[in-house]
Amino acid sequence: MDSTGKVYGWRNLFICDASIYRQQLALIHN
Repeated sequence: MDSTGKVYGWRNLFICDASIYRQQLALIHN
């Protein structure tokens, strides 16, 4: 596995988690 591919994979995973986390926060606050 390419090291750069690994880094981008982790970054995409983090971005996805952040968007899900924000959606859950919005649901909690509304």
